[in-house]
Amino acid sequence: MASIRITAFIISLIIILPMFLIPNSFGYYIRDPSEDMSEEEADEQILGLFNKRTFSLLMLVLIDGFYYLFLVASMFPVIFFLIWSSLTKRYERKVGQSGGVDNGKYITDPEGLSKTRKKRNIFKLTRNYTDKSPIGVDREAAFPLHVRQKPIPQDYNPDVSLIVPCFNEEQNVAQTIENAYLQDYPGNMVIIIVDDGSQDNTYAISKILAGKSDTREVKVIKKPNGGKASAINFGLKEATGEIIVSTDGDSHFDENCVTNIVNEFKKHPHAGIVGGFVLIRNTDKGYLVKLQQMEYILTQHLIRIPQSDMGNVLIEPGPVFGMRSELAKRYSCQDRTCCEDVDLTQTVLGSGYQTRTALTAVSRTEAPTKWKAWYNQRKRWIYGQYQSWRENKDFLKKNPWGIYMYFTWVANFVYLLFLLGIMTLIIILLPALYVNQYLFVFISVRTIMIFTVYFIVRILILSQYKEGRRTYRYLPIKILYDMGYSMLAAFLYFKYITGLGIKIHWGRRTVKLK
Repeated sequence: MASIRITAFIISLIIILPMFLIPNSFGYYIRDPSEDMSEEEADEQILGLFNKRTFSLLMLVLIDGFYYLFLVASMFPVIFFLIWSSLTKRYERKVGQSGGVDNGKYITDPEGLSKTRKKRNIFKLTRNYTDKSPIGVDREAAFPLHVRQKPIPQDYNPDVSLIVPCFNEEQNVAQTIENAYLQDYPGNMVIIIVDDGSQDNTYAISKILAGKSDTREVKVIKKPNGGKASAINFGLKEATGEIIVSTDGDSHFDENCVTNIVNEFKKHPHAGIVGGFVLIRNTDKGYLVKLQQMEYILTQHLIRIPQSDMGNVLIEPGPVFGMRSELAKRYSCQDRTCCEDVDLTQTVLGSGYQTRTALTAVSRTEAPTKWKAWYNQRKRWIYGQYQSWRENKDFLKKNPWGIYMYFTWVANFVYLLFLLGIMTLIIILLPALYVNQYLFVFISVRTIMIFTVYFIVRILILSQYKEGRRTYRYLPIKILYDMGYSMLAAFLYFKYITGLGIKIHWGRRTVKLK
């Protein structure tokens, strides 16, 4: 509904505008306090003379411009999407309370007595299932679209196949199998361990734990090293379940994880993929891991929850996601990007299926404890998103969250260049700058406002999670962490748009990415 979008836009402006309205008289902030001079006289002197104060004025304008660019690029889109999502959810709930039934295409009355009316789309988030024209990647053209899924009855527990690709996971694989085996899911579940050419004892340990009971079976298969995508595809050959769940060899499920994923499919018949909520379990390994814990919680809460409410999640996490069997075998994982989970999610979403998140389906994964390992991991993740955009851009450029994702990349790159330019000018002009206490007051007010918003938002979110409350004291360091991450993302974006590409270490391989 257009009115919801307009309302969200107006509320976002109301929140942002006061930050633009702080009085800003250049004469007041630049004038020499030792001189008995009015603001008007100071303004005249600044305009008439090219002196130290003029340099100070230039720096003030640049800093001011960077501040506003930060607000527009970083805060306004997030505020707008969160308000939009909230209003959308309220509207859909109101429709439900009025007795309408949403069957994916129409809202009708329960008895079907009145004439059906078309549901007014708030925004076209995915393709309509009656649209047969292929969009996105070429492989979609080879398959008919079957977006209208049969609902899973609430009292039915479909068979589940859990695929676990492993490479050199002898330290974790036993615990991973145990957590999977002890799931409280009442239906049948086959756990498929795929050893992707490990050089340690992963295969031997897994074989010891292989076996079968009434509702559980552990299968272990081995293949030459080929990467996670090929390992998942290899495991699909052994999968027989109606729902395929995938995780990593170093990830451990909470005992109700599989149950909650299946329940999400029951609630949303049009969902093709359902992801879970990822937390870090090795947070005792130092401050870097705690910073990543904060990053995981904040990103999933601020981005993935609103996306899930719209059935429009762009990235389902590799450590925990479920997929309908017919979809998993139709859209097998590809190695055309270095992030197969991102590519797979966007391909399925672009084919007309919804993508959802089960917040209570928790997977706890290992995070890098050293900066070098963190750098290699994030370099692959960030560049993989750029590659996936390239492969799925025909769909993503029509998707509001896809547009927002690309906007954040461009904005991050632009205001990083802006910041570097300001720093360069400051270094060059430092001997000529005339900066008094008024300029410091002006900058400090703006800086305090930004940091206040930054801390309040993050504390409110982290307080909702037990794991997040343990990381409060690392919030000041998180600012530097975010700056470093932004610089890395901007550097990789430059590599991407120029076609220079990067090299990454992936398992035993060194891969050149374009």
